[in-house]
Amino acid sequence: MCIEGITQAQRSGVPHAVCYAVLGSGSSGNAYAFETQGHLFLVDAGFKAKVIIERLQMLGFSLFKPTTIFCTHTHQDHLLGVGELASHLDALVVGAPILLENLLDKFPQLRSWSIALDANYSLSEGGFSTFATSHDAPESLSYLLELEGIRFMVLTDTGVILPPMYRMAYYSHVLFLEANYNEELLQAGRYPPFLKRRISGRKGHLSNEQAVQFLQKIAHSPHLKQLFLCHLSKDNNRVELVRDEVAQAHAGRWQSHVCAHAQASAVYRGLA
Repeated sequence: MCIEGITQAQRSGVPHAVCYAVLGSGSSGNAYAFETQGHLFLVDAGFKAKVIIERLQMLGFSLFKPTTIFCTHTHQDHLLGVGELASHLDALVVGAPILLENLLDKFPQLRSWSIALDANYSLSEGGFSTFATSHDAPESLSYLLELEGIRFMVLTDTGVILPPMYRMAYYSHVLFLEANYNEELLQAGRYPPFLKRRISGRKGHLSNEQAVQFLQKIAHSPHLKQLFLCHLSKDNNRVELVRDEVAQAHAGRWQSHVCAHAQASAVYRGLA
C-alpha cells in the first residue's frame, strides 16, 4: 500500500508497522528513512540537514524520537548532512572507524558507534548486519536492517556484486537496489573517459544490466516483497529506462518502484 504524505494523526489508531521512504537518491544526495513505534532510523544523510528535515516532515516522520543514522561511506552524496543533522536531533551516528574519525574531527560532540565489516548487531527493535561494498571509498559498507521483523537491505554504491549480497538479498523483505546507469548512455555521454571508467569499474556503480542479473539470481526468493530501484544517474539513466530494463524483468514477482534522481518517494508501511 502506497501512503502519500501519511501524517502522525493518520497513523494513530492502527497497529504500528515500520514506515519507510526514500528521501532521495542519486549523485545529488542519498538518504533512506525508517520509523518504528519508538525510533527513527536513517541510512545516510547526503543532503543538507535542512533538506532532510523538510522531507521528513513533509512525509510525516517524527523528529521527536530517538534517532540513529547509519552511514555507508565517506562520499559527500551520502555524508553531507550527517554532522549537522545528528547535532540537531541528538542522533547516534553509526559507521566505520575512518568515517567516524573524519566526522568527529568536525563535530566532536556527536554520539557515535564504530562498527566492523561483516558483523551482526542488536537493536531494541531488532538488529542489523554490515557487509562490504566494492566502491572507491575507504571501508565502504552497507546494511541489512531488521526492524519489527521486517528485513531491509540497502545495496548501492558497489561496482560488483559480492557473494554475501545474494544471500542477504534473498532473505530480505524490502530491497533498495542501485540501477545507476544505462551502458549506452554512459558511453555516449559527455563524461571524460576516466570518469566513465570509474563509474563502470569494479569500484564504481551498478548498471541497469547488472541490476537485472542480480535480480535473476534472487528471483525465486519467497521473502522479497518490495523492490526500490535507486541511485539513478542524473545524466546516464532515465526512469523509463530503468522501468523497462529492470523493473519489468521481474514484473509480478514483487512490487517495484523506480526512484527518480534526488526526489523523495512516497511513504510505505509494512509489507502491504
